[in-house]
Amino acid sequence: MSKKNNKQTRARLHAFDLKREKDEMEKREAKKKKKAEKLKVNVGKKVKVGKRGKGGKLTDAAKSAVAKSMEIDG
Repeated sequence: MSKKNNKQTRARLHAFDLKREKDEMEKREAKKKKKAEKLKVNVGKKVKVGKRGKGGKLTDAAKSAVAKSMEIDG
């Protein structure tokens, strides 16, 4: 293999590796962001999902928080 051909091949492979690393990093960041949004529960007041009200039933705010956290985003 000639030196010129080898240099071109190495440069092309290096560019491909950089692109792949960038794409993987973007995917990881998107996944982290999605996970953070999923874990975040905004109901106005602070609501502990596992906290039960009187009578052993979840409050309406907690039910909506649970339903929102259980949604599967497509």
